[in-house]
Amino acid sequence: MVADEKWILSGDEVQTLPVPETRFYLESLIPEEGITLLHGKYGSYKTPLTLHMAKAMATGKELWGLQSAHARVLYVEGDTPKNALLPRLQALNVSVPNIDFAFVYPGIDVVNPHTPEWNKDRVQYLASAHAKQPYHVVVIDSLRASHQLPDKDSETPPKFYSALATLFPGASFLLVHHDRKTRAPEKYARVIEEQLEDESFSGSQAWMNHATTGIHVKKHGRANKEWVTLHQHKSQAGKEMEDLDLKIEDGIHITQAVAMSAQQLHQAMQILKWRNLTELDKALAQHFGVSVQWAKKHRIQYEAEVAPIPRKQE
Repeated sequence: MVADEKWILSGDEVQTLPVPETRFYLESLIPEEGITLLHGKYGSYKTPLTLHMAKAMATGKELWGLQSAHARVLYVEGDTPKNALLPRLQALNVSVPNIDFAFVYPGIDVVNPHTPEWNKDRVQYLASAHAKQPYHVVVIDSLRASHQLPDKDSETPPKFYSALATLFPGASFLLVHHDRKTRAPEKYARVIEEQLEDESFSGSQAWMNHATTGIHVKKHGRANKEWVTLHQHKSQAGKEMEDLDLKIEDGIHITQAVAMSAQQLHQAMQILKWRNLTELDKALAQHFGVSVQWAKKHRIQYEAEVAPIPRKQE
């Protein structure tokens, strides 16, 4: 401990302390200090999403309307073999400065880094690379491929997070995690998932309790259109971000959903069949090929700025 550092402060001293500004490598989602836990079901485009985030932070360019800051990024890929991921990476064009990739499939163990020998070599190589030129952000895809402890044990998350901080001191972390699988019959699965909502990630609740930011990826899709919603349900670094709807093309290109104009909504409501606002939101979502949440948000905005919509269609 530094000689003049005080661990115990009086109320008067606390009251006069300056409040530091919270800074982000990616606005609202990835703070300069902390752990961002991004989770979703299998096939919800978690890897492409985090690849876009990594590239944006490395280049400092805006992403989906979010500001980003220049950062050295390391993307640790343990969930997918290198040859299987290469087409996605090249389609995204990751040939930019400040981003490196570590292909460690089928995974590493950062909690017990000394055994077996192959794991020891990989962990030491990552530690050495960080020591030579520290990374600002380390992306781990996926969390489960980075340790061998039981993820349902509440003692596992703090051990894992501590091991990461030891391996990459000073870095901020973006961790990709999977939602738990629903074993209920298919006709009940949707209801159960809606009840679980943002607590649906696999393993102990301590994974989220010890994280700084929590992001749930929710997939939607009809016909050939694929959409996901990023829902931030936890943030210790500031105000939670509003839901962000994104359009997926070719499995890798991701763009922000375009806002529906008041005129488009008005025209759609004249031809759609609906009996109440819940049905209207669903009908609008199907008509425009967007999520129900996105349609509801624009319907509410329409009512606030243009005119109220009857609760029931005559």
